[in-house]
Amino acid sequence: MDLGIYFPRSADGVGITGDVIKLLRATDGNKVLLLFVHPRPPREKWLAMRESYFRRMAPIALVEDSDVSRNPESLYICKLNVKGGF
Repeated sequence: MDLGIYFPRSADGVGITGDVIKLLRATDGNKVLLLFVHPRPPREKWLAMRESYFRRMAPIALVEDSDVSRNPESLYICKLNVKGGF
């Protein structure tokens, strides 16, 4: 399973980076991304990819409000809050 589509290493227009940047421009309301990941990735792989991406996005802070292991194998619905910015 290639999770790079969500957490790309380059800015090629694929993945969530563009949406994170757009949310940073919002001045009101909650800044939340929902990811629908099919099939649900193994917990260890998901956490490793997520943490690597979060480090690359600093100083933007992303906080995951969901738990990959609490979803069925067929689908993971991930809720990411954008908490920081430039």
